[in-house]
Amino acid sequence: MARSVRRLGAGALDNSESNAWASATGLLNLLTNLKAQYPGNVYLTAHGYGAVAAGEALRLAGTDQVAKIYIAMQGAVASDAYNPSAPGRRLDPSVDDGTPDRYSFYNGAACYFYAVGGAGTYINYFNTNDTVLTNLRR
Repeated sequence: MARSVRRLGAGALDNSESNAWASATGLLNLLTNLKAQYPGNVYLTAHGYGAVAAGEALRLAGTDQVAKIYIAMQGAVASDAYNPSAPGRRLDPSVDDGTPDRYSFYNGAACYFYAVGGAGTYINYFNTNDTVLTNLRR
C-alpha cells in the first residue's frame, strides 16, 4: 500500500476521497431500499475509502437505522471520529503535513460521526501490521 500511495500522489488520493464522500447519498439510497426489502437483515462492511462513503451514508441516515451492523475494515477514517474516547493516533511529525483533523475534532463540536444512528452496531477492524500505519504513533 505504501508504494501505491507514493506512486499515485496526493492529488489522485484527494480525488478518490472526494468521490467517496460524494458517493454517500447513493449508498444511503441503496441501504434504504435494502432495508425495505430485507428488514433487520442489512449488514454493511467497508474498507479504505469505502468507509468514508459508508460512514457518511450512515450519518446522513440520522436516526433511521438502515443497517443492523456496520464493520469498518481498515477504514480511511480515524476511529476517534466515531468515539471521542477512542485512543487517538497521530502521524509522526516527520510525515505530518499539519492538516487539521476535522473529523475527530469537528470545529470544536463532538466528533463528526459520534452518536450516528444509521447502524445498530459499529465494529472497527484495524490491522496493526498494516504498512501504512507503521508511520503512525500512539
